[in-house]
Amino acid sequence: MIHVLLDRGEDNYGREPLVTITSPACHRERGRSEELKPQTSEEVKTLLKLVGPVMVTTFFEFLPGFVSIVLAGNMDSPHAPQYVNAATFSKMLLTLMSTAVGLGLASALDTLCSQAYGAKRLDKIGEYVQTGVIVLSVNLLLVFATSWYAEEIMGQDADVARLSASFSRWMLPGIPFLYAYELTRKALQAQNILTPLVIIAVIGNAVNIGADYGFQSVVDLALELQGLSVAANIRVGNCLGAGLPKTARLARTIALRVTFGLAATFAVLLYSFSGEIPRLFLSAGESADLASKVMAIWSPLTVVVGLNCVSQGIFRGAGKQKSAAITNAVAYYAMGIPVGAYLAFQCDLGVEGLWFGAGIGDALAVGTLVLLMKYCWTWEKLADQAKERANL
Repeated sequence: MIHVLLDRGEDNYGREPLVTITSPACHRERGRSEELKPQTSEEVKTLLKLVGPVMVTTFFEFLPGFVSIVLAGNMDSPHAPQYVNAATFSKMLLTLMSTAVGLGLASALDTLCSQAYGAKRLDKIGEYVQTGVIVLSVNLLLVFATSWYAEEIMGQDADVARLSASFSRWMLPGIPFLYAYELTRKALQAQNILTPLVIIAVIGNAVNIGADYGFQSVVDLALELQGLSVAANIRVGNCLGAGLPKTARLARTIALRVTFGLAATFAVLLYSFSGEIPRLFLSAGESADLASKVMAIWSPLTVVVGLNCVSQGIFRGAGKQKSAAITNAVAYYAMGIPVGAYLAFQCDLGVEGLWFGAGIGDALAVGTLVLLMKYCWTWEKLADQAKERANL
């Protein structure tokens, strides 16, 4: 800060400067010094207030697929296993070519909208959503082209491929609405407006038009840690946008600790009911027995899955999606998948080996993300970057 005193020939002792020039750096330092020490109890309350509605929303978002796969697996038809396989392959294809790409592009709003709201730049949220509409509309062309010719792309058993292609085509009309919902959701949840999302999810279940989320989503349904991931993303982004790096760091720590406790609890529940849950999807038989074994193996690994999920939310809130994406890609493709393939095909562990390899990939990703947050992040710098994004 520079003080300029205009001298008119009088004694200047004790006079206040007539002109004060303050550098931006001084503003930042003063703002940080004014941040009160965050209270853990208050931050826990704030996080839980966000988690509740988001968890309810996530539950109802997963419920239509849950009901659909239960009905498919218990159809009174000799082709029921083929229907389940077809739905699974179709979901995989739609995830790779529409959901993952489209929602990955939309995830930029997790950072931009939450930080803009924290910085009180509500006008920027509208600009970001409009940009998202344009980007996802262009992506729809690729989605429709690839999904329509799914039967040729899959290269699976002829009957399963035919059923999967039919399922994918019937799902196509819902993709634009899925994109529109996600853009709206990210804009609203960044502003802590969560009640409309719960209402929309409930109505959607009443109509029951939804995608099949497959067997793995039963684990997600039970965990509901996606909700905690979103809450962590909102809270960290809001705090950084508001120039509160200490509070953002505390929110990160609390989110990870709460996640560990919840995930451990759910792991025990999943293991305890590993014999019953798969039979909601499949009639008693070899497939149901195998699913029970897989769930028993997978349940302890849900702890690292949950921590990875919430860490992703924290990275989105901080604007570090690139680091998180690279970490996950390396963890899965350089470690998780090769180890899973070795256990499945060389050690004759089959499906159990594949899932165990995926768990190893999750564990490696979580360890790396935590180390990055601990040793490579400067929260004050992240707060400055958030303000720059909001053009402040």
